[in-house]
Amino acid sequence: MNPIVTQNLPTLSGWKLPLFLAMLLLGTSGCSSGLVIEQAQFSQPIESVLEVNEGEVHDERYGIRFSVDPILQEEGAGTVPVVRLIRHQSGVYMMTASGFRHVWILESGRNQLDVTDAILVRESGLGEPVFNQRGEWVELLDQSTGHRFRLTDEGLVEEENQ
Repeated sequence: MNPIVTQNLPTLSGWKLPLFLAMLLLGTSGCSSGLVIEQAQFSQPIESVLEVNEGEVHDERYGIRFSVDPILQEEGAGTVPVVRLIRHQSGVYMMTASGFRHVWILESGRNQLDVTDAILVRESGLGEPVFNQRGEWVELLDQSTGHRFRLTDEGLVEEENQ
């Protein structure tokens, strides 16, 4: 049998070990997808008025297409000619239509829109709703009654009656 030959291998002692670990950590962290870009602004300056065609809407300007059938069913509406859609600065979409009782909050996911909230604004339904972007909040105006609502991605902030 051959005796085991040991060599004098370098050891990581003293200040070398923390330096090695720091370099290892920095080297592998560059490969992760943990990059976050904060303070992104997603708001659309004006609403989109989208025709409902066979239960689907398509906004060519902002490149979004989705079915409104599940929301029509929840609202108890058979069909509506158009829906109104606007994007809040936080990135969520807000959608409503004439006859709707709610403003629907939609969050984009991977190949889907998730309904995160349904904000009840008018139990009797909206007459002629329009959205206006107002910085940190979105104004919903019912032109048939003059009622104004301030909305955020967290819900109804305030209702103003004229």
